[in-house]
Amino acid sequence: TLQKETELILNRERELLQSLLDNTPDTIYFKDNLSRFTKINLAQAKCLGIESPEEANGKTDFDYAPAEQATLSFKDEVEIMETGKALINRVEKVKRADGNVTWVSTTKIPIKNQLGEISGLVGVSRDITESHNLEIKLQQETNLLNSLLESVPDSIFFKNKKSQFIRVSKSFLKKHNIDRKSTRLNS
Repeated sequence: TLQKETELILNRERELLQSLLDNTPDTIYFKDNLSRFTKINLAQAKCLGIESPEEANGKTDFDYAPAEQATLSFKDEVEIMETGKALINRVEKVKRADGNVTWVSTTKIPIKNQLGEISGLVGVSRDITESHNLEIKLQQETNLLNSLLESVPDSIFFKNKKSQFIRVSKSFLKKHNIDRKSTRLNS
């Protein structure tokens, strides 16, 4: 009875893990201490350009990614397995098997065996391409606005709902004889 109960619990745990692996859009991968894939999810298989997750077993990033990208990943994984220190939410540029370039937030965590020794790692990567591109566009727009406020001869200002100045142009400061360093304005 205890053995059957244990088997039921193990089967339920496998079902839960498989459900997670099959349904999350994030890539999930497990690697041994030589950075070889031991298990990956469907999303990772798609990124690698393979039909089945099982095709990746025993292979490394060098089998799928450009050498430079695979080398960086391998170096990170060696450090993780040597130090036991996880890599959390690192933003990385990734070239997919289909040639598309994406930006991901990657987390890699060491896995320890029953003796407490690091035997591999688990990694999760989330595609953040859209938000990364929006961040770049926002920075470009901010740079344009700053350039405008620094160079335009007209007095320009922005106020909040309380009618407090929040941004002003350089010419506005000059016209009103305000020292930029002495003001709290974010200009």
